[in-house]
Amino acid sequence: MALELAEEAKQGNEAIQNAIQQLNVINQSVASSSLLANQLNERPKEIASSKLAEDLQEVVHKYKI
Repeated sequence: MALELAEEAKQGNEAIQNAIQQLNVINQSVASSSLLANQLNERPKEIASSKLAEDLQEVVHKYKI
């Protein structure tokens, strides 16, 4: 009986270790996805600010400000 309990405890520990490893993989995946989402969120702002700068230069040049 003691050997059976020890084996079950060992299997339980292995299951917990596997679950922890899987959670770490999920955590890394979520972190990568979050980083990508933030980069995608910033890109339109960069494009808009670049376009704004071009438009301002055009106005300055046009009206010789």
